[in-house]
Amino acid sequence: MITLDWLKEKLAPLVKTKEADKVGIVFFHTGLQVSRFANSQIHQHMADEDRIVYLRVLLDGRIGIASTNSIDEHNLKETFKKALSIARLKLESKEKKDIPSFKPLKASSAFWFPQTAHTQAPARIKLLKRIFSDGNSHKPEGNGAASASRSHNLAFSGNLYNGLTQLGVVSPEGRVNYQDYSFAGLKLIASSGESSGYAHQAGYSLESLNVKEVADIAIKKCLMGHKKLKLPRHISGIIAAA
Repeated sequence: MITLDWLKEKLAPLVKTKEADKVGIVFFHTGLQVSRFANSQIHQHMADEDRIVYLRVLLDGRIGIASTNSIDEHNLKETFKKALSIARLKLESKEKKDIPSFKPLKASSAFWFPQTAHTQAPARIKLLKRIFSDGNSHKPEGNGAASASRSHNLAFSGNLYNGLTQLGVVSPEGRVNYQDYSFAGLKLIASSGESSGYAHQAGYSLESLNVKEVADIAIKKCLMGHKKLKLPRHISGIIAAA
């Protein structure tokens, strides 16, 4: 996991150069973990991590931008050279570009939940099993009895995910603004026969997800599909013509 100290040590010095008028840097890192399921069975766990560094170089009113997903010092320097060469190749413009400065901002802890950022597959499995079992044993709010859910033999598909995102910005003066936040979400499809219902909820904390509410919405939509009416032929013909 990248830290604010690392950004100050590794990226901030890159803006101090005499080869360009100004340099600005944006750093973006994300780590995603997903459990996918279909027919109320988990069939895949996946983890993905990616980072990207954007370098913006200002030279004589022209801006060159280059990026890399490597944080190796050599690759960062090579990316700077690419951005610089792009700025040199650009045609003169009447509208002069610039890289804005900014004031240092304090990072907020309101969006960061370490447990959610690093939740592993076993915890997601436990939560999904509860959805699978409760989904066919409780009644969706305002939509019939528990037996109605069981009689339709509901199956669930979708994914449950969690992870972290880190964002850092370095100003031309070397100031660094940084914010990290965790995220979690559930995408759920309840299906029964030819009918299905979808619901989704996302937030900064896995614990804040209202799994029951998501399941209730998906189940309610699904069961509504069993109540569809067949339109008389003359009405369906009018709709088709329109």
